[in-house]
Amino acid sequence: GRGWVDAAGRAHGEGAPGLPWTDGIPPGFAESTGGTAGGSVGLWAIEALAAPAVMRFQFHFCSNRPTNRIDRPHWPTAHIAAAARAAEGTCALLQAALTGEGATKEAKALAAKLAPYGVRVELLLALLFALGNKWKAEWQRVREDDAVACVWLNEAVAFESQLRGPLALPTRAPGVLAMLCKLSGAVSRWARLEGDASAEALARVLRSPRGWAEAQQQR
Repeated sequence: GRGWVDAAGRAHGEGAPGLPWTDGIPPGFAESTGGTAGGSVGLWAIEALAAPAVMRFQFHFCSNRPTNRIDRPHWPTAHIAAAARAAEGTCALLQAALTGEGATKEAKALAAKLAPYGVRVELLLALLFALGNKWKAEWQRVREDDAVACVWLNEAVAFESQLRGPLALPTRAPGVLAMLCKLSGAVSRWARLEGDASAEALARVLRSPRGWAEAQQQR
């Protein structure tokens, strides 16, 4: 079956043309299978691991649940981080079966071709793929609300740092900032919000009793 690609796609429609992935399929996956989900059937165990994690994400954050709130972007990202950490032991066992000392040459070659980032990162990418579909579906509502847009941007920056740090997402794999910047008008919206915040901060400093002297001290 199509595994986690189907599981992630059902929430917000098949594929995600606006995301940094080919036809809605994460990097590595698309590159190694010619851009088709069916090419992963040889690594069904990874799909079996990822599919329920993605469906659990959908249940909480892509349906009519109290946990699905656009003004709480840190909820789904915290869920992804927790899910990735909780699965570390299972991922290590599966990775050993695919590429460890007891693995066959065929299994190692298949894993290198179809799961180039390793099992743990492929699971993380599957969850990020589901998050990307969620963001794509919600962005038009988010961009119209300054407060919510600021919360989203702040969380994207914070989660990107977590992905590259504790969660060890490889630098060659796009994270949430790349995903966010692919959303329609996201970069210009971000720039305007930053400009407005900077202008407001400067005006506030200049209205203070010490005026420009205080602004100079804060540089």
